[in-house]
Parts: sequence; structure tokens; C-alpha cells
Amino acid sequence: MDRYFKRKVIDQSPTQNVSLQRLLNVDDLPADPGLRKNINDYDPNDREIIRRWYLQKRAFQPKDHKFPTTVVDNESRRFICSWFQEYSYWLEYNIVKDVAFCLCCYLFKPEHGDQASGDAFVSGWFRN
Repeated sequence: MDRYFKRKVIDQSPTQNVSLQRLLNVDDLPADPGLRKNINDYDPNDREIIRRWYLQKRAFQPKDHKFPTTVVDNESRRFICSWFQEYSYWLEYNIVKDVAFCLCCYLFKPEHGDQASGDAFVSGWFRN
């Protein structure tokens, strides 16, 4: 094999490895779903780290919040805190926008551009 191909020498000096490292501080990631940027906007090498961090952190559920009432089709509606118990793994809530999000949809929604599944529970939220 050495007769046909010349071996490459790879420099593995510490200075080369330091220049390739990127810094990602997961503690700077927002817990509130209304403040997050799209998971696909992160560097592909960071997405798994970010996904694991959000899964360990659990869904953002402000249980002590007094949820406001909204009129929908002439009926008063509001978010019900007991839904956090029923859907504890995925249901998230944004206080400022008074809307619900899905943690799993945010973390694992396939990127198809403008095709297929909507962003109702990812970036567009859900409030109906």
C-alpha cells in the first residue's frame, strides 16, 4: 500500500487543537421558550449538546403564575396549570406572550424549510 499512496502526517500539537475548539456556554441558553432561537440556527456540532441540556433542564413550566383569561369565540379561556402535570415532559409556557410551546417539537422537529410540519408548537407558539 505504501508503494501507491504517500502517508499524510497529521500535526496533533496542542496549539492546533485549541484553535479548533469552539466555546459553547449552555448556561447562557434561555430557558423560556419564547426567547429561544431555532435549534437549527445553532452550529450542527452544538445541537446535540443543546438538546441534552434542555432535556436535563426539563420543560419550562411557571407553575406559580396567574394565567390570564382571553376571550376566544365569545368564551373566556385560559391556560390551566394542571396541564403541566398531565403533559409534564413536553408542555412549556411563555408568560410574556401567554402561549404554549412543545419542548420535543423544538428539539427534534426535522428541518424541511417551508415544507411539511408547521411551527405551531416550535416558533409560532400555540394559543387556541
